[in-house]
Amino acid sequence: MEKAERYDKSIFLTLQADDDTYVVMEHMYDYLATLDPNKPYYLGYRLKPHLPKGYNGGGAGYVLSRAAVKLFLEQAFHDRTLCPIDMHEDVGMGRSVIHDFVYFATAMAPHSCDYPGSGVLFLKAAC
Repeated sequence: MEKAERYDKSIFLTLQADDDTYVVMEHMYDYLATLDPNKPYYLGYRLKPHLPKGYNGGGAGYVLSRAAVKLFLEQAFHDRTLCPIDMHEDVGMGRSVIHDFVYFATAMAPHSCDYPGSGVLFLKAAC
């Protein structure tokens, strides 16, 4: 089995974030603790410039549940039409995971008196 296909079954969720992404892990944990890792979630800030259904931007980061990682590795990783190697990572991931086997998510920027109009993200699962 290839190294990329090995994953730890005890992993609850996987967070992808850039080196300049700030994440308040306590808030992330509180939200993610409400989700079942055995359901395929793909959570993040949805952008729509390259794909009709959009993709979760890598700059803001995105989260894959254990089930989503498993499905990605089993169903999309080796299929170059679903998982092309010539795209940016976040666009490619969006293209590979939007094919009917994961719950996409929307990100909500709340009205905040502390940070009005900010890019603060709250992830909300949408089936």
